[in-house]
This record gives sequence, C-alpha cells and structure tokens, in this order.
Amino acid sequence: MYSLNICVIGSFAVWALVAAGPQAAQLHVGEYNPADIQRGAQLFSTRCTTCHGDAGDQVPGVSLLSGRLRRVSSDDELAALIKSGIPGTAMPQGNYNATELTGLVAYLRSAPAGRTTTGAATTMPVGNVQNGGTIFFGKGECATCHRVGGVGGFRGPNLSTIAGSRSPDSLRQSLLSPSAEIIPLNQEIRAVTRAGRTVTGRRMNEDTSSIQLIDPEGHLISLIKSELKELTPVQTSAMPSYQDRLTADEFKNILAYLWSLKPVN
Repeated sequence: MYSLNICVIGSFAVWALVAAGPQAAQLHVGEYNPADIQRGAQLFSTRCTTCHGDAGDQVPGVSLLSGRLRRVSSDDELAALIKSGIPGTAMPQGNYNATELTGLVAYLRSAPAGRTTTGAATTMPVGNVQNGGTIFFGKGECATCHRVGGVGGFRGPNLSTIAGSRSPDSLRQSLLSPSAEIIPLNQEIRAVTRAGRTVTGRRMNEDTSSIQLIDPEGHLISLIKSELKELTPVQTSAMPSYQDRLTADEFKNILAYLWSLKPVN
C-alpha cells in the first residue's frame, strides 16, 4: 500500500533555504512562490491523495494540511522526510526532483487551514467481514499474492494492517482498477543484469549503489546497480480487476474485510 507519495526549485533562493539545514531562515505562509504552490497542489492531487485523501487526513493520526506535522518543524526537515520516506511504515522514499520537492513543501505549508476534511473516509464499509475473509482466501484468490496474519503469498504487499494506511475509497479503486494508481512502494521492478539474468520483484530497499527486491516466492534478492543493464518499474499491476470477478455483495464483503485489517494498538 499501499503507501504516501508526498513529496523545492521555483527559485534558487527557496531551494537554498530548504537545503541549507537547521540554521537556515524559515519561510512562513505567504512567502512561497505561487507557481511552486500550484505545482505542489497538482503533485499532491496526483501522487499523495491515494493514501492521504484530498484533505490529507485519511491516514489515522496524520493531518498533512493542518499546518501541524509532528515529525518535522522546518522546511528542510519536511523536504528530507518526503525524500527519504519513513522506514517501517507505508511511506516510501519519494522519487522527486528539486522542483517537485519545492512545490510540495510550498503547498503543504500554504494549504488553507479550513480545508474540508475527508470525513466519511474512515467510515466502516457496508459488508460482512467474515464472508469477506472467506472470499479473500477462497474465490478471490487474493492470498495467492498477498499475506494476512502470516498466511499467503509474497508477490503483493502484506495486507495485515492495510486499513491503517489506506482509505475505503483507495481500497475500492485498487480492487476495481489496480493499474490506475500504483503506489511506488508496491510497484514491481524489472532488473536485468549484464550477464542476462532477469529478476522481477517488489522493491524493499534501495540506495545509490544497490537495490533489494522480493520475488514472488518470497526470496530477498540484493542487486548491485553497477552490474545491471536495465532497472525498470513495471507500469501495469499484476493484480486483476475485481470489477467482474465478484458479485456486488461479494465486493462489499471483501472491502469490509480489508477495512477491518487495522494495526493493533
């Protein structure tokens, strides 16, 4: 999941302030370049709302547009978080260039405080959770690729706590049109070594010199980038659409089941 994909050079001066570190002067609302804010709003709409919603409040305990971000206190810290992600959570590294990063920081700092909240995003979908679980492990064949409670496959992400990072609308879209919005953390990667070996799997970790993928059998494979001749994100999801695979009631049930998979407090 599933995961956040939020994401600074509208002008060199803005980037210098963001990148200079904790000693740099802090920009305040009203001091951001309007073009950067607009660019950030567009990026937020296309890259971040799948997990966070239009109001940025679909992930429990997170309110991106409230002006209060508990993990950061300055623009440079916010830019660093967007770029590096949050290890151990559904928030992946952000593959953004400097201009995109500038825009996202500007937008998140300048978003209207009175923006309408997502509201019903956390409302329990109508459906039978128990029947949905039966479909998940049975007719739906979801466990072929996904794991819940230690049971299932490895090709797709572990869904044991998926409701902690995705909204019902986001889950519904993934079931109906899996390729419409592929979260980078869940995207399969195709790697081809200079020796001709092809490896396809989900990206688990990556740095400047190496990448680790988990293949459909659950094997963690570490690759050195200098030994690769191709490293390409797979643009089409391996997950099928459930538009015509389930009845209307079955679809409601499996959605209710997925929404029941919340982290244990």
